[in-house]
Amino acid sequence: MFQTKLFDFSLPAYKKNVRLVNLSLGNNGGVPIKIELITEHGTEEQEITLESDILDDSNTAESYIAGYIRSRAVYPCIKAIKRIGVKLSCEGEMATDGISFNYTVLGGVR
Repeated sequence: MFQTKLFDFSLPAYKKNVRLVNLSLGNNGGVPIKIELITEHGTEEQEITLESDILDDSNTAESYIAGYIRSRAVYPCIKAIKRIGVKLSCEGEMATDGISFNYTVLGGVR
């Protein structure tokens, strides 16, 4: 399991729309990865599976090369939030390389 802090993008008073979450994950042999996007309004869950075509299970040393990392886009239905966090979990091994958010700041402060 991997969980981030809650991000407010240095604008805690403004609401944001999160359009896209890019995840860079290590190929884990095809075990489904559960993604939870946590906000002040609740949790949205999605599940992705990474292909296992790069690695041969007999040679785990290759798992540390750049080709091992896969980038996956998650399109959440998250609107008008102030904070967001990400929780990733799966039954097997998992490697996380990076997370990026595509968001827009909404006008007005509440």
